[in-house]
Amino acid sequence: MITINAPFLIALTIIIYLIVIKCLEWYLFQNKSFHFGRKRNENSSKVSGTRLKALIFFDTSELKRPWYVAIPIFLFTFSSSMFLIHFSERFVLYQWILFYAIAILLMILFDMGIMLRVNRDYFLAEGRKKRYLRSQGVQFLLSALLVVTIMGAYYTYEEKQNADPIGLRDSVEWVIEPTFRAEWPRFTEGLAPVGEKGRQGFINKKGEIVIPLRYEKTENFHEELAAVMQNGKWGYINRNGFLVIPFQFDNASEFGDGLAPVQKDGVWMVINQNGEVVFKTEYDYIYPYNEGVAMVEVRTNTSSNLIDKGGNLLLEKEYEFSSGFHEGCISVSDQETRKTYYIDINETKVISLDFIDAGGFINGYAPVWLNEGTYALIDHAGNIIRNISEDEYYAYGSCSEGLVNYHKGEWGGSGKNTYREGFKDCYGNIIIPAEFQNATDASDGLIGLTVDGLWGFVENPLPEAARGINQELWQKDRTQIGTVEGLPVYAGELERYAYSIKEANTGFTGITVYKKAFEKLKVEKAFEKYAIDMEPEKIQYQIGNTYYKKLLI
Repeated sequence: MITINAPFLIALTIIIYLIVIKCLEWYLFQNKSFHFGRKRNENSSKVSGTRLKALIFFDTSELKRPWYVAIPIFLFTFSSSMFLIHFSERFVLYQWILFYAIAILLMILFDMGIMLRVNRDYFLAEGRKKRYLRSQGVQFLLSALLVVTIMGAYYTYEEKQNADPIGLRDSVEWVIEPTFRAEWPRFTEGLAPVGEKGRQGFINKKGEIVIPLRYEKTENFHEELAAVMQNGKWGYINRNGFLVIPFQFDNASEFGDGLAPVQKDGVWMVINQNGEVVFKTEYDYIYPYNEGVAMVEVRTNTSSNLIDKGGNLLLEKEYEFSSGFHEGCISVSDQETRKTYYIDINETKVISLDFIDAGGFINGYAPVWLNEGTYALIDHAGNIIRNISEDEYYAYGSCSEGLVNYHKGEWGGSGKNTYREGFKDCYGNIIIPAEFQNATDASDGLIGLTVDGLWGFVENPLPEAARGINQELWQKDRTQIGTVEGLPVYAGELERYAYSIKEANTGFTGITVYKKAFEKLKVEKAFEKYAIDMEPEKIQYQIGNTYYKKLLI
């Protein structure tokens, strides 16, 4: 992997090398006569040195060198440090070598062209032009050799510094082996975007490429459609890869509630799944629809509001949103009081507390900043589930399917990179240790992880019932987590009991809820078998599921 500052550093090295070559070329012949013939009294080593000197350098002491021959050097520096920085993570070693070799060749050709034109009379002498072209060609070959050496050494150093430890690949059970390159592959509706050499397509859960890598950019599938870019314009394809809404938009978002915000000719509008414009707006930006509403920026980065499916504003006043609209509410920062709290679409405050800052609800919980240095997870009633760290607070926005991304270590720039990612559950238990350089949010039951720069996918380790408050999952999730008096206990059963306890508002929170739920479940199971009530401490049980062991034992 080539780090983001590598193009500039390597370009700077090459420029310094070329400047040194040109200065040396001028210095070697300054006020010195030069003979190409071999004198009888010269020894062999002297003649060999002279010939080598003539092969690499040309007498430029008498040549005019205008200032504008340096233009390609500045262009080269700019392109390497600015434009091509976009491709730092995409280019492989041979592509970088090819780029630098072509750039050096163009610089030398430009230099030669200017010098031959400005010094036309000087090169009329027999043999001078031929020798000049030969020496510049040799300089190019030496420069290309330098590129290969520098890039090879840098690439080897980076790979060695940031290589994943031996055995990491075998530390997890892969559903899809790490063989893909991608920007941020997440599965939605059974498909995930992957890419290679600047082109993107989609794979299925078997790791098969089902939509060819032919697009410039891709978004995830939502409601059977995905936004894709071709020739700088966005359109939408279906799961079979067929274009259903033509390439015509300058910007495009995912579908939600049958609608998608798009931008065309500077105007934000909303379209339906037939590509028909439902309404146009004067807003600066429209976010995707969720739960029947969409956030809009009324004035970029200064104030926001919510709109319904008809484009009507829902809030009487404008706010700074601290989160997206999830689970019936959104956290807002009041521009007058500077307090953060939660409101619904009727602008009713749904939790009595105010916060310094607050995130959106995910699976029934939201991260909040209570006061200086104090962070917590709360439920919809405002009860504190548990205190969390500052890192967990900012990471909770990536919570998905019961997992929260966490990290350890630091980015190393062009040196040693110790940054690694893993996952905890919403109670702080480590589910996947932070050993991977990149990790996507859990989605569609899968998690993307990188090993040696390639993406693969593992199954979400949590039982389905533990991935969120979803009664449908509870009813169908028959993951056996243990036994009570010989009868099986399923994850769905325990989650259902835990939810009923929280709904009863008994004051129990966090893992305490699960322990109380299990005590109740044990009594119910024992009664099911013996038709008598038993004391919980006398009931025989066993927990065999790794995750629920963390919660119950």
